[in-house]
Amino acid sequence: MKKILLKRLFFFVISLLFFQFSFAQKAKVTYDDDTIKVNGVPYASMKKKSAGFLMNDYSICNFSGTELIFIKSLTREPSRRTNPYGGVQAMEEYHEIHFISSGGKAELEHRTGKGFAKLIVDNNLIKDNAIDPEAERRFMQVYHGQYPSEPPPPSSNAPVVVNINNAPAAPADPPPPPLPKSKLPVTINGNEIVRDNNVIGKFRQDTTSSSYSEKQILIIVYSEAGDKVAEASAPIASPKEWSIKTFPEGKNFNIMYDSPGEREKMFRYLADKNYLIY
Repeated sequence: MKKILLKRLFFFVISLLFFQFSFAQKAKVTYDDDTIKVNGVPYASMKKKSAGFLMNDYSICNFSGTELIFIKSLTREPSRRTNPYGGVQAMEEYHEIHFISSGGKAELEHRTGKGFAKLIVDNNLIKDNAIDPEAERRFMQVYHGQYPSEPPPPSSNAPVVVNINNAPAAPADPPPPPLPKSKLPVTINGNEIVRDNNVIGKFRQDTTSSSYSEKQILIIVYSEAGDKVAEASAPIASPKEWSIKTFPEGKNFNIMYDSPGEREKMFRYLADKNYLIY
């Protein structure tokens, strides 16, 4: 009887291992021609852009051209854990993954493009051509990510003025006047946004198109530190307005597409709204 039980246990373990191996074989993730594929079926678009020597950023889009995730390559001083003996050590590379719609951000160790493709598929982040909110929430928990902090609610414990001598209370100080808008122009130098000889931000320009909508100019605007602050789009055929979405608060603006210098004027609008500062 004991031998029979051992045999059954042995075959159960072998069957379980075979099942796991077969499942792993079914989910084959590849990354080539700027496309993530699962078992040969296109899953999402992932474009690579050089961010320095042996460093790359990645932009993950759905097949309508909408950016879903941006992965930014960064460097930092190595920690004591990676350099326990002290001394001089090269800067270590790491990545930040930014979820465009929610503004969520998490920090990841350095990976290759194929590694990021497998990470996205293994966590089921994209479903029906969009980010799956439940999968994103789980990913943020696992990788200790964070969402943009919301402003604190108004305090209900406002100070009470006690007038002991029945004298009128002193008037509150008037609020400071708003800062005047700068009259300095905004210029472009390569992909840098410049004002008063200072780099106040950077931008990336793409063209999006699909069978469902007209071609669009898409400009992603970053702060000088590299944080994504805005996204502006306009139709290529007859542009009249820029449609601007700012991050992380998700505000939407429409401003005139004013040629010539339409990009510079749009960047100046963002600078005057204090989205681009130095």
